[in-house]
Amino acid sequence: MKKRFLIFVLVMSIPFIITNQSYAASDWTGNINLALGEKWPVYPLPDNQKEVGLNVDFGKKSWPLHIAFAILGSSSSYTEDEGSITASTSELRFGANKIWETAPAKQPCIYLGCGLALTHGEVEHQWDGQSIGGYVNGGIFWTLAEHYNLGIDLGYSKATDHSSHVGFGMGGGHATLFFGYHW
Repeated sequence: MKKRFLIFVLVMSIPFIITNQSYAASDWTGNINLALGEKWPVYPLPDNQKEVGLNVDFGKKSWPLHIAFAILGSSSSYTEDEGSITASTSELRFGANKIWETAPAKQPCIYLGCGLALTHGEVEHQWDGQSIGGYVNGGIFWTLAEHYNLGIDLGYSKATDHSSHVGFGMGGGHATLFFGYHW
């Protein structure tokens, strides 16, 4: 799963890197950020999963909200009687961000976002499920040298797979540091 996720992240970022110069000269603005951090999944998945993701938002400068989407993946291993077991979750998010830009440009920007989360969760040899839920997030970031972002994102997602008698929660708390590109 990790290999497929990383390949997807790289492929999704190529169009934004290639076309960023044309966006910079237009009325469009946006951000593409790589996020690294922790996820605290809902019971019964183990706590403190390492998380990696790609967050993208874009819109016209005159729009009050940016269109936002993200892909996040997390995993951790724990030991049971049967040995080491890996648990993982992934989220594909679609929503909107409200960004409050400050002046001068070197000051931090604050944002809030929310939307739908398509989730998938798996506990090795025990359970595999998916669900649709929601998310909220927010954070602060600085745009350095006109194009490079550095920031912190905090969020919560909620989605539960009811296909088993346990009702696996695939959402949870998220805390990531991110860095990326602004156009």
